[in-house]
Amino acid sequence: MGEIKSTLEMVLARAERLSAHAPDEQDFSESENQGRRSAAAFLRGDSILLAELIRNQDAQSRSFFLRGLLDTFLRQLLLPRTTQPPEPDGAIRGLLESARAIDRFPVGKLESLLMEMKGLLAQFTDHKTKLRTQLEERFSMQMAHLEQSLARQTGMHMKMSPAQHPKFQEQWSQVLADLQTQYDGALDQYRGGIRQLFGIS
Repeated sequence: MGEIKSTLEMVLARAERLSAHAPDEQDFSESENQGRRSAAAFLRGDSILLAELIRNQDAQSRSFFLRGLLDTFLRQLLLPRTTQPPEPDGAIRGLLESARAIDRFPVGKLESLLMEMKGLLAQFTDHKTKLRTQLEERFSMQMAHLEQSLARQTGMHMKMSPAQHPKFQEQWSQVLADLQTQYDGALDQYRGGIRQLFGIS
């Protein structure tokens, strides 16, 4: 009976400790969410003074607030996978404004990383265009043969683009996936470097 009582006491004591810490953890979680909301508002063009918001955070919640900011801004620095990719300039401005609000922050290093990152995004677009052109050129000869074959069969002359070849999309998807994997790895390294500068893991 004594063993059961002591176990129960231990469980109750542990539950009390957890409940005592819960508000702090909740506060930190709210600080992180506040950081995300502030970054989103900044990106929308709302009148947000990031420097003031950062300085108003107490020492404990500041790192959580910054993590929320960084998560949102860094999510805008992505490879363009659609015709309308996220615009990196707003995120870059937000990161720089946040950095300038922190004492002794190595702003020059951040500027260098962001310039390299922006260059990488532009390089990806160029690289993708070149690879697609090369693939289209490879398929263009096959398309000429296919056009002649269809003309003989149907009596109609049709001009077809390389992208209409049955194998083109399959090969292009593979080429693009390989390219994105390569560039995503490089972008992850830059994101990690930026987080390190802010002291956020």
